[in-house]
Amino acid sequence: MTDATTAGPITAAERIVALDVLRGFALLGILLVNIAFFAHPLTDPFNFGADEGSVNATIAWFTAFLAQGKFYPLFSLLFGLGFAVQLERARRRGGSFVPAYLRRLLVLLAIGVLHGVFVWAGDILTMYALLGFLLLLLGLGRPGWLLVFAITAFVVQVLIATGTSFMMLGMTACKPVLDATAEQLAALDPSLVQACSAEGMAQMKAGFAEAQAELTALREVAGPAYATGSYAEITAVRAREFGMMLSNMSFVGFEVLAMFLFGGWLGKRGIFSKPNEHKRFFRITLLLAVVVGLPLSAWFANIAMRVDYSDMFDPAFGWSFLLNLFAGPLLALGYASAFMLAMQGRASRWLGVLAPVGRMALTNYLAQSVICTLIFYSYGFGLMAEQPGALALLGIVVAVYVVEVFWSHWWLKRFAFGPAEWLWRALTYFQRPRMRLAESRA
Repeated sequence: MTDATTAGPITAAERIVALDVLRGFALLGILLVNIAFFAHPLTDPFNFGADEGSVNATIAWFTAFLAQGKFYPLFSLLFGLGFAVQLERARRRGGSFVPAYLRRLLVLLAIGVLHGVFVWAGDILTMYALLGFLLLLLGLGRPGWLLVFAITAFVVQVLIATGTSFMMLGMTACKPVLDATAEQLAALDPSLVQACSAEGMAQMKAGFAEAQAELTALREVAGPAYATGSYAEITAVRAREFGMMLSNMSFVGFEVLAMFLFGGWLGKRGIFSKPNEHKRFFRITLLLAVVVGLPLSAWFANIAMRVDYSDMFDPAFGWSFLLNLFAGPLLALGYASAFMLAMQGRASRWLGVLAPVGRMALTNYLAQSVICTLIFYSYGFGLMAEQPGALALLGIVVAVYVVEVFWSHWWLKRFAFGPAEWLWRALTYFQRPRMRLAESRA
């Protein structure tokens, strides 16, 4: 056991139950979005909204409206809050925070890479660990600086998304010129030909075309591998998809970093640790999410249903991403505020059911990947080959999450930590925490 004056794993008495409830809720949202990416290769485009008016299209629309792009910002916010809680706790004890947190991130990085290569390529833990080093670098100063850094990171993300959208728009407008033969060019509008014949545009097209060709080549092998291949064949494809996911980190990385830093700012201000003193903040944030976030998210969902994910030149993809860049964090903050307000009333008794799921967030996140890949991949039940629709996937989400709720309650009645949490602590603090609850209490 650690001495009271040193950095060590957080105890059950020091936990903020509302944050565990929020983590448990966020895991449901994460699974609701990720289930379609378990049922299809990450690089294989699909669109449940193509069958307009169907039950599948309706479920897909509501998933995009209420969940897509909303729960990784919520988890990112909670990650930043956790950073602030651990930092404050280490300062109260007078222990050293940075070395322990560095080890914590390195262990998380190792878990993320193993998860991404050997279980599911859609892993987000690797990105969290890598961006966590920036959080550690920027988050040790005064609270005001965290807010400044958070706003800066978000502005950078908006600029990246806007620039990408305009590039896609320009490539779409210039596609007839760039693909035309010499004879066809003569029949096109001279002003369009002049605008699109610049060297920069040609280089841009070549870059897009190369990325599109690489993506297409991976799609051709990914589907058959996941549906009928061996574990070794699937792992080879999964490693390539995982690498592609990491290379695209710039598309969401600054948003995640912004939510890390904003969560750290909220944590240092004590807004989540003393919710009774900050009801006004939560009410204003919830109102902003409803008045601004919901309409933006509905607009995003309408566009997302029409996006052609197989075409990298489709500007609708860029515009939908830009819309959700604002809607996602707003709704994430709205969800967090709604739960913090509800946890101060009678609803806390019912919402508390989710707390054990959140206490074992890492274990349950990894368990979702193991269970779902066994359901869909060829080395399991091979359901990917059946191409289930959104309604069937929703049923799987409910079933898996209910199992996780019951399993988390059962486990934490007997043990102090989830299995992955125990390993994370053991490797971070160079100690072997007592797993059984009776031993831990003793």
